[in-house]
Amino acid sequence: MKKRLLLLALTIVCSVCLCLGLTACDALSGILGGDSDSTSTSTSSSSEDNTVKELEYTLSTDGASYTVSSIGTCADSDIVIPDTYNGLPVTAIAESAFKVKMQVESIVIGNNVTSIGSGAFYNCHKLISVTIGSSVTSIGSSAFYGCEKLIEVCNLSSLSITAGSEDNGYVADHALYVYTASGSSNLFTQGDYQFFKYTSKGNTTYYLVRYTGSSTAITLPSLTVDGSSVDYEIYTNAFYNGDIVSAYLPECVIGIAKGSFNNCFDLTSVTVAVTTGWYWGTSRYTLSTEETSDVASPSVLAESLAAGGGGYYRVVD
Repeated sequence: MKKRLLLLALTIVCSVCLCLGLTACDALSGILGGDSDSTSTSTSSSSEDNTVKELEYTLSTDGASYTVSSIGTCADSDIVIPDTYNGLPVTAIAESAFKVKMQVESIVIGNNVTSIGSGAFYNCHKLISVTIGSSVTSIGSSAFYGCEKLIEVCNLSSLSITAGSEDNGYVADHALYVYTASGSSNLFTQGDYQFFKYTSKGNTTYYLVRYTGSSTAITLPSLTVDGSSVDYEIYTNAFYNGDIVSAYLPECVIGIAKGSFNNCFDLTSVTVAVTTGWYWGTSRYTLSTEETSDVASPSVLAESLAAGGGGYYRVVD
């Protein structure tokens, strides 16, 4: 009888221990298993959703101002350097901060920035325009070197900036137009295209400088200014590094600058509406004496332009 009671007691104890053991394992599984992964995934997802894509800043050693140190996670093509960040003035752009950033097409520099570092915008091949803020007193060496497409500079500072000059970090080396607070931009938009109006010695030329659309098969537009149709030229790096596959150039396109379709590796066809009367040259005013046949074949022309070629101009009355 005693043996039976002892056996029954041992059975009950073992059952209780087994239940407790299973309960502990379930709890441990809950801590180490799927619930933990779910929380991690949720946190990661939430973190990604709340990420703000912005420029990268560095706080000064005295904690009084910020420097733009790099483009950070900003994916914009039109960059604005703000007057302040986190309640403090932004006073500088670091060396090489935007070096070789192909997305950058325009820059407005805030009025608290006093210095632009060396090579800050070096080889930004798609950069079209820049506004120099009113407080800028120094621009480092080669800050804008290699910006072949930088056609317009708005100078709000006290620096002396002249179109065609290599001074001030080459900011106006390729510029056709520099204006101050009393002037206005010569850039304008028509549909998915941005144009620039250039007037020199009484002659006006229009340039196509930028494409903002998403289509890879494009037909360039006719251009209307003040109710009249005008001819235009495609400017250097206008479609640089784009994903254009084919392009049709209507009769109003009378110039294709060297490098206008440079690095458009998907480009297979460029068709011109008028195939005669084209000459090769570094500009409209330095043309060869004989017509070129390069523009006659859409595939040949595309291959030449994608490799950085160009410099084709059609003589019109």
